Amino acid sequence: MKKVSVVVIVCFFLIATWTVVAAAEMAKEGESNFKSASSTTYKSLKMDKERAEYQWETHGVVVEANENSPLYNATYYSLGHFHVFNGAYEDGGFTRYTRPDGDHIFATYEAKGKVGGKRTLKITFVGGTGKCAGITGEGESVYIRGLRPPREGAAMALYVGNFNWKIP
Repeated sequence: MKKVSVVVIVCFFLIATWTVVAAAEMAKEGESNFKSASSTTYKSLKMDKERAEYQWETHGVVVEANENSPLYNATYYSLGHFHVFNGAYEDGGFTRYTRPDGDHIFATYEAKGKVGGKRTLKITFVGGTGKCAGITGEGESVYIRGLRPPREGAAMALYVGNFNWKIP
C-alpha cells in the first residue's frame, strides 16, 4: 500500500510539472538574448595569396534563450559562404531553425569585417511554418573565438547575441 501511495504521489507531481511546462506559450512578439553552439564543415578554394572562398554547412543548437521565445531549445541548419580578399571578409548564408514542436523559422544572415577581428552577424527572420508562419525580426550575434577545430575541414563555434521577433 505504501508503494502504491508513493507511485500515485510521484505521478501527480509529474503531471503537475508537465502541465506547467506545456502551458508555457510562445510570445507573439518580444526580445531575447541567446547563446548557441555549432559544428561546421567546409570546403575552400584558395585563388591566390590574398583571396579565398569557403562554402560551409553548419549544424547547431540554441542552448539558451527566453522560454517564451521562438528559438527556445531550437536546433538549426545553415548553408553559406565566406569570401576573403586582402584581409577583409564578406560572409552570408541561410538558416533553418527547427523548434521542439517541429515548426520552422527561416533566417538570412550577413557579416563583413577584417579577418581576425570581431565577427558580428546580422540575422533577419524571413518567415516560418506553423505557429511561426509570417515571423519577422532581426538580431545580432558575436562569434566567440578560441575553439580548436576537431579535424581538418571542420570548425566549432559559440555565438552570443540577441534578437527580436513579431508573429502576426
